[in-house]
Amino acid sequence: MVGTKGALLMNIERTLQAIPTMSDEASAGVRANVDRLLAHGSAAQKAAAEEVLLALEARVVDQAAARTAHVAALS
Repeated sequence: MVGTKGALLMNIERTLQAIPTMSDEASAGVRANVDRLLAHGSAAQKAAAEEVLLALEARVVDQAAARTAHVAALS
């Protein structure tokens, strides 16, 4: 049996793996959960939420870079 902390880590890993291909709507939902956990979660939940937040921020940066490259290729 996986303990609560182990289950949390397994769910975080799945979320982290899914972030790069997530829709904007799904990403917004994950962000809402991150914000909730940062405000009201346990120490372990807050640490996991911070890790997910970093991945969400990286996704935004990657999307901006892809858009910039696409626009540059059009010129």
